[in-house]
Amino acid sequence: MANEERIIFNRPPRVQRSLPKGDVEIPPPPQPSFRGGKMGWLVLILPVVLALLTLVGSVMIVVFRPDINFIFLLATGLMAAGFLISSVVGMFEKLMGDREERHNYTRILEETENELRNYRREQQTILHYLYPALPQIFEWPGRLDLRLWERRPLDPDFMNLRLGIGSRLNNVAVNTLKKNRPAPMLDRAIGISQAYQEIPDVPDMVELGKVAFLGLVGPHELTAPFMRAIICHLAALHSPGDVKVLATYSPTRAGDWFWLGWLPHARVNNQHGEDFPLVASHSDQLEVLSNFVLETLKARQNHRDQEGSGFELAGPNKRAAYTFPNLVWFVENFELVQDEPAIKKLFEVGESLGVYLVTTSAELSGIPAQCRAVAEILPNGRVRYSTAGENGRVTTLLPDLAALDECGDFSLAMAPIKLKATSEKGEFTSSLRLLDMLELSTASNELFDPLAFWNRSAVAQLKAPIGRVFGGQPLFLDISDKGHGPHGLIAGTTGSGKSELLLTIVSSLALTNHPDNLNFILGDFKCGA
Repeated sequence: MANEERIIFNRPPRVQRSLPKGDVEIPPPPQPSFRGGKMGWLVLILPVVLALLTLVGSVMIVVFRPDINFIFLLATGLMAAGFLISSVVGMFEKLMGDREERHNYTRILEETENELRNYRREQQTILHYLYPALPQIFEWPGRLDLRLWERRPLDPDFMNLRLGIGSRLNNVAVNTLKKNRPAPMLDRAIGISQAYQEIPDVPDMVELGKVAFLGLVGPHELTAPFMRAIICHLAALHSPGDVKVLATYSPTRAGDWFWLGWLPHARVNNQHGEDFPLVASHSDQLEVLSNFVLETLKARQNHRDQEGSGFELAGPNKRAAYTFPNLVWFVENFELVQDEPAIKKLFEVGESLGVYLVTTSAELSGIPAQCRAVAEILPNGRVRYSTAGENGRVTTLLPDLAALDECGDFSLAMAPIKLKATSEKGEFTSSLRLLDMLELSTASNELFDPLAFWNRSAVAQLKAPIGRVFGGQPLFLDISDKGHGPHGLIAGTTGSGKSELLLTIVSSLALTNHPDNLNFILGDFKCGA
């Protein structure tokens, strides 16, 4: 695509929206003074009965023994009456006190539930914002929505991919209560505690940066739109510079994957500056793609071994600088790639080097054992998502399914968009072409005439362009004794590009010097490399 057809997109700084955190304590119900039961009622009423019997006895003494001293009788009656009154008052105080405590505890439960309900609404709003639905993201490329490609490698939700709508653990911790004793209101408190352990009706996601390898299980007519939805979420929220999408599929399924050809995430410039599609449906294409993955893993592993932790990034998603862009390899059926050397290497070191796998299978037995997350489509159309490990979980969700025509429109609108660099001259390009550095035309209908370009002077020109420095200026290697020469050494690890650089220097000198002025003596100890 010509540069003038590109749409330059300026990605603004991202305003983070974080989920609320904290703890909400649901207190246990108070212990009642009156606990009910026969013994409870006996303890409560017995003082009243005794006081009443004392008063009745005093009255009977007055009736049957009128000769008893009046003052003694009066004192006895007053004591009996006081005892009765205090016993009745004590009984009502216990009953009314328990009633008041129940009322206060009910109010506390209502306030706590309102607080939890507000936290739930807030989390639902934020999660639906952070992980938008497919109809929302399908509109972003066409209108250049400012949320397009908003996630950066240091964001906590980088490489978190929405799967559908389900439930997730409450980000606000709620204590659990157990029914270890009979108590009024305890059932309600337990019910509130259980109801707010999870947040329902929110996007559920796979943390691909943590699980690394995801398996999708189910019939093709359901796993295909499910995988398409995951790819669309990935492409909408992550820039092509941060994430690349690779795909392998059967030739008979090419109609399900044609739309991926327009997606900028599914293309990369190779070492010759040519546009290289990261898709494979035939054996020869798979060989090229597998070699690309294998060489990428080896180069990154060499980088890691050399640099150690020198390039580690701070933040929740710690990845070294050489692990970008992240590569996500989507495989329609794992049987297509199970014998590839790149797959074995990917399972060994891919997680730490930013290379991940998402694969499908009609049966659970077809998912490789290395997958630490599995999304299995159930007969009712819902998905059972399970993760392995110490903090593994099992949940059920309603999956996102992307229609083929929607994906086509989405990727076609995405194709011309190019992320604006911080500075047009301040960015290193991913590759440089020698002919561009020499300002030679590469039109297919024009033939290069070396006689018109060779230097005809008697002195050889020993300068060769080898790259650009930060700022865009070309960098030339001058191997003459007045420049950087006459001798030099190129050092580097396997796969770092030593041979390519030597070939570049030789080709550049050959393009700019007549054979009468310059000859080469080439020693190749790799036998034809």
